[in-house]
Amino acid sequence: MFIIKNSFKALVKPHSVKSSLQYTGKAFASEYFQIKSELTPNENSRKYSCNNTRFEFIDSRMIVEVSRDDPSTSHYSVLGNVLLNHIKQLDSVMINQRFVTCTKEDSAKWHELDQNIAEIISDFLKYQSEKA
Repeated sequence: MFIIKNSFKALVKPHSVKSSLQYTGKAFASEYFQIKSELTPNENSRKYSCNNTRFEFIDSRMIVEVSRDDPSTSHYSVLGNVLLNHIKQLDSVMINQRFVTCTKEDSAKWHELDQNIAEIISDFLKYQSEKA
């Protein structure tokens, strides 16, 4: 199993997931970042981006996909791995420099997942900015 750095893991403990983000329409605002949730052509997928463009989700121009169906992909992305470990209804996470796309199980409801996903992404960006 992929090892997640302790400092980032502490940021996304399940009890903290509902605390700091406030839902405002389709954007989630925290004291650090505003995470925007957008619809995609696939009703089981949502695109998440950060309004602060100086932060990138990955360092390369590659697209990284982490999938629950293929455990060998877990080492590709800390963020993808944390999202899949903490939100059991997600099937896969695709990450590029500017956005994250999450795909959920058919039975899951977006209104139950959106805020938790945005919180984890915000915590990840906060961790990345503190590390830099």
